[in-house]
Amino acid sequence: MKKFIILSLANIILSACSVDATKEDDVNSIFLNRTSMVQKHYDDEFIPKGTLFNWSPNLKGVYQDNRLNHVNMDRLLKKGIESTLVKKGYQFTENAESASYMVTYTAALKSALSDDEVLQIFGAHPGLVPRGKLDQNVEKGTLIVDVVNQKTGRLHWRSIGQALARLDEIPQQHREQRMEQFVDFLLSDLH
Repeated sequence: MKKFIILSLANIILSACSVDATKEDDVNSIFLNRTSMVQKHYDDEFIPKGTLFNWSPNLKGVYQDNRLNHVNMDRLLKKGIESTLVKKGYQFTENAESASYMVTYTAALKSALSDDEVLQIFGAHPGLVPRGKLDQNVEKGTLIVDVVNQKTGRLHWRSIGQALARLDEIPQQHREQRMEQFVDFLLSDLH
């Protein structure tokens, strides 16, 4: 059974690259609060609590953009995904052979991975469409997280999320908190 879930959330932002959107004088703050997500289950298999996860050897990671050289996006994404899996009752192991499921992710700004490419490569896109012209420090970002059954090699679950990302520097603590919020949102229906 295939199941699509389309969600939109107004208060989650792509954390690794965004700024505090509570400033009323920031003309782009309304844009930075927008996210969208598509989740798809490829089978009805339930993943019990305590199940072991590991990173896939086919991990694509981040399409790094030189405007974000001040951010270690791969480290932030891995930390956020591992943290969210643990909060959901799963375990993350370094021993790939003992893991039941493998996790992979791909993250990119629109300039590196367009909506058309997301649709063509991953079969869907959340369709976040910014209103109005964005300033030069804002760009749409996409994060795709896949969970693969290691025993069968089949894709179990996929989530594709989009948010408007701020490209300038923000404090590390805020970046980590926002990344964790976005990943929690993105993995909300994984079971």
